[in-house]
Parts: sequence; C-alpha cells; structure tokens
Amino acid sequence: MTRSSRRDPWRWLLLCGLCSCAGPTHIVAGDSDLAKKLKHECAHDTKACVALGLAYYGGVEVRQNLAWARDLFDEACNFGFASGCNDLGNMYLEGKGVERDVERARKLIELACEGNDEVACKTLARIPASGE
Repeated sequence: MTRSSRRDPWRWLLLCGLCSCAGPTHIVAGDSDLAKKLKHECAHDTKACVALGLAYYGGVEVRQNLAWARDLFDEACNFGFASGCNDLGNMYLEGKGVERDVERARKLIELACEGNDEVACKTLARIPASGE
C-alpha cells in the first residue's frame, strides 16, 4: 500500500479536532497557551500537528501521551510530511510508545530521508541494514 492510497482526509479532520470528541487536539484544562495554539493550528497545518506530536511525545506543555504522538506523526507522514515519518520511525526504532520494529522504523525514516529530512538521513545511516 502506498502512502498516497492510505490518505483519508476524513480521518485527518477527525484527528485534528474538528469534532467535539476528546483526542489529541481537544483542549483540556491545564493546557498551556502554546499547546492551545498548536491544537488550533493542527486543523489546517501539518507542521503544527508534528509540533503537537512532539509535545505529547516529550510531555512538554501537555501531559505526555505517546499514543496521541504516534497518531499525529502517522497522519503527518501519510500526508507526506517528512518529519512526521522521521518522528514515527524513531518511535519504532526506540520502541517508545509502540512495539520496537527496526524494519518499520527503517522504512519510515527512509521515507523521511527521501523527503529531504537531513536528520532522517543521518539516522538512517546508523541503522544496520536488513539481516545484519
């Protein structure tokens, strides 16, 4: 399945908070002003969604939620945003919030490198080749 065939704009809209359900972009008590801004911008800006994913990943400005970080990175990657692929790949590489899967990590980080993410290219060089 190619990246473009996995795109589902309705899922993206739901994920990005255009409904009243609780999710990664739902504003909750205790959110910082920065978190509120990122949650609002995520509805129309993939870069803001990746930044929000990083916030959830590290527990910065929001309560840490690795599942929401994973979902935001996955959707950004599905929409062709290289850093989303890199961040999701690193989650799989580290086994943080997901089951460790070096092959899946390599594929995601490769996508990011092909998308001109220099950090991903450097990371890819350090991942052992298949079968090593």
